[in-house]
Amino acid sequence: IPQVQPCCSFAGAVKGSSSHGLKLLLWENEKTGSLKQHLNGVKDLNSVSVIVGPEGGLEQSEVEEAKKAGFIPVGLGQRILRTETAAIIIVGLIQYELGNLG
Repeated sequence: IPQVQPCCSFAGAVKGSSSHGLKLLLWENEKTGSLKQHLNGVKDLNSVSVIVGPEGGLEQSEVEEAKKAGFIPVGLGQRILRTETAAIIIVGLIQYELGNLG
């Protein structure tokens, strides 16, 4: 069962995920890295951390901060989803792609 952490600052979310095995950043401007591409071949995974940005998107500086902390920016295609919808969709897609790992 996925754990949902309380709302926090962006820096807090980045810092709070330092021990997670896979770190994904949903970013509407990511055009080259797909979720499926980054999940392909993942076999041994204890935890996934996903940051879903606010309505209106992430600032470039936030994306750079997350990348420095090991987050992989991924897009979900051409459609821009609302924050609450994107969070639900990403969990479903990860579970679909990775199966029941944990």
